[in-house]
Amino acid sequence: MAKGIRLILLISVLNCVSLKSQVNRIDSLKNVLQTIKEDTNKVNTLNVLSGEYWRIGDYDQSEIYANQALSITKKIDFIQGKAAAFNNLGIVWFYRGDYSKSLENHEAALQIRADMKDAKGIATSCNNIGLIYTYQGEYSEALKYYSLSIKISERAGLKRLLASTYGNISNIYFVLGDYPEALRNIIASLKIDEELGDQNGVATGFTNAGMIYNAQGNDEQAIENFKISLILFKRAGNPNGIASAYYNIGNSYHSLGRSIEALENLFKSLEIRQDLGELNGVANSYAAIGLVYIDQRKYSEGIKYSLDALNMFETIGDQSGIVATNLNLGNANFDQKNYAQARSYLTSALDLADDIGYMEAMKECYLNLSEVDSAQGDYKKAYEHHKLFMSYRDSLVNEENLRKTTQMQTRYEVEKEQFIEEQTEIQKERLEEDRIKRRNTLQYSFILLFIFLVMAIVMSLGYIKVSERLAQGLIFVSLLLVFEFVLVFLDPRIDGITMGIPVYKLIMNVLLATLIFPVHSFFERSFKKRAAKSKK
Repeated sequence: MAKGIRLILLISVLNCVSLKSQVNRIDSLKNVLQTIKEDTNKVNTLNVLSGEYWRIGDYDQSEIYANQALSITKKIDFIQGKAAAFNNLGIVWFYRGDYSKSLENHEAALQIRADMKDAKGIATSCNNIGLIYTYQGEYSEALKYYSLSIKISERAGLKRLLASTYGNISNIYFVLGDYPEALRNIIASLKIDEELGDQNGVATGFTNAGMIYNAQGNDEQAIENFKISLILFKRAGNPNGIASAYYNIGNSYHSLGRSIEALENLFKSLEIRQDLGELNGVANSYAAIGLVYIDQRKYSEGIKYSLDALNMFETIGDQSGIVATNLNLGNANFDQKNYAQARSYLTSALDLADDIGYMEAMKECYLNLSEVDSAQGDYKKAYEHHKLFMSYRDSLVNEENLRKTTQMQTRYEVEKEQFIEEQTEIQKERLEEDRIKRRNTLQYSFILLFIFLVMAIVMSLGYIKVSERLAQGLIFVSLLLVFEFVLVFLDPRIDGITMGIPVYKLIMNVLLATLIFPVHSFFERSFKKRAAKSKK
């Protein structure tokens, strides 16, 4: 039977920083909480803490701090803080897979932000609501909210949010089989993220482009894009992104028939998602692992993982996940000659795919149903289903669609090469900076050692018999060395303060030089005292 369908991984771009810096920030914010009273500052601090926690995947702590913020806003009537708390709770429930609660909180945030005429808040809430509708398979509703987010973001100059929304729109067009439009939105998102230097955003762009290559059967190119995204997500310290990258790499290896590498990456993804408590991600990983086992004809393991995935998708209401998993279970039962069970799963997948407009899944359902029909001797029905399969396949890969996709891919490849070249150049510059830093540190160490040696000699004057003139000369030379070393060491900092303006640099150097005179006088007095004692 034809292979099952891989689940599409929808990624929302999050502004993540490194885990270490976030943990440090969390500790600082907790210290601040202990010193402030219940006012707007405390609400803002609680909301920031809640955001930091969901970014590192600790959804329980995030919920606790968001609810604390919400409780205080009801006492002090701080509506801006209330909207931020609802937004955090919406994100927490989204990652937990409870889309109804997530939607309820994001709609509450949107209502407050609309009343306040907060452009950034409205655009953010619209993007978040669009993402929930996307996961629920309500693509027209999702596009409505995404379009509103884009209009407001463009007007308000919210580039980061604009890039995120373009990326989310590309996912919808991918599901609908409109690859040129999906690529067009990926490129729009990628250009903004490159301009902003947003590694998470750029990584998401490479992820989405990789999915286009997957859909067209070009898995080698897909893996190349997914591996770039993995590197970028690791640099950004984004655990959700890292898990997504492993998931996509695993799926691509599966398509190439490299099951060992596929399972290795998929289990890495599963482990991270379980640690994060990300139910939708765990379900995706279960489904992908199940599909690999099914294709290996390890049906007991494959069906177990697939049923676990299906139960989770049904619990959280992920329509695309339900479709894909039913399709895969249909394949597994067909291979074991359980034709009635196979038809039941495939029909369920087809009906839901038709409801949500999941064309890639509908194509696979029709092909697989035609094979069930043939196995049961119903050749007329098999022919009808095969014709429908051909129709959907041709609509997904028609000549005009292919031409537009090829044009977009060419444009994307050019921009990708430029990005890789820029990253390579940046890496070379970093290595050169590190080399220069090591060289300077070594040279500074030698210079300091030499100065200490000279200073030791100067300090011994009076104990060692030398002429007064030679002693004064040694004192002068040693202090001159110290002055020059200080100038060399502080020059970059002085440049930053004076902005390189010669007059200001001269003033700073004169100020430094004046500090030498008291030191010179001190050494000279010390020498004369010791010299006088030695004469006695």
